[in-house]
Amino acid sequence: MKGDRFKEKFGKDVSDAVKAQITGAPNFVLGMTTNNLVNGARLVGAQPLVAFESHVQKLLKNTESKTKTN
Repeated sequence: MKGDRFKEKFGKDVSDAVKAQITGAPNFVLGMTTNNLVNGARLVGAQPLVAFESHVQKLLKNTESKTKTN
């Protein structure tokens, strides 16, 4: 990258990825964020659409059950 225009933002992204043990691409994090932490699943590498659909359905089911109990 030329210049420092995005240096701070890029540095934060790299730092966040290291904290989440993300070392390559593609990586997808699916979940709910609480206190700046993601509680959910991480999909590593190229994944078929069905993998994403499955994880999203689980997240929605968990969210619905928590909403009903509150």
